[in-house]
Parts: sequence; structure tokens; C-alpha cells
Amino acid sequence: MPFPYPTPLSLGQPEHGKVPNMIKVMPVDELFVPMLFCDFCGERIRDASMALIRFKNDPSDVAGTEVLYAHKNTCEMKLEAASGWMELRIFLDHLSNNVGFPAKAMYEAQVERKRLGFPEM
Repeated sequence: MPFPYPTPLSLGQPEHGKVPNMIKVMPVDELFVPMLFCDFCGERIRDASMALIRFKNDPSDVAGTEVLYAHKNTCEMKLEAASGWMELRIFLDHLSNNVGFPAKAMYEAQVERKRLGFPEM
């Protein structure tokens, strides 16, 4: 089910209110690296401590809900229709835990990423 609140980036798209995928793989120095973009302004989120997620806070929705990503103190204020929120760094910690990617494995992946020459972003 699409996110129930339209965002500026979704206005004018064929399905009004459908949230675009703001996690993208972008080319950087002949490599492709994943990046996260704000659902409101479309700019890249560069600091997890300065961003958050917004979502429809409805415990009766057993299918779950889509997530909006936003910069703190600027873009988030324009997404007030979504009632639930969580700091992006906490959300990412929960997500990594829920997909079986603990801190030790994440550290090992960071070492491997550096060994393969992926750029620091």
C-alpha cells in the first residue's frame, strides 16, 4: 500500500502519493555505491545523526507501513502528516539487527569495503 500522505517528490507522478525509492545506487569514481536521499527535498542524506524517518503510526496495520526519510529540523517539519518518527541512526541500527547484521559483521564489511577501494563518502 502506498504511503498515505503525498510528498512533494510524489506529486505529479502517475500514482499520486506513492513514495519514490530514496535508496539509490549511484556511480562514483567508476564504482556504484548506495546512497540515501531525502523524500522531501531530494538531496542526499550525508549524516545519519541529522536525519530521521517518518511513518504512519497505526498499530492495527499488521502489513506494516512505508518509511519516509527526511533531514532533521528542515524537511521533517514539512512531513508532519506522518505520526511516527525515529532518528535515522537508531532506525539503521534496528534494521541491521533485524536482518542479522550485527556490529562485528558490519565492521568486517567496512574493512572489506576499504580493501576493495570503495570511496569514503
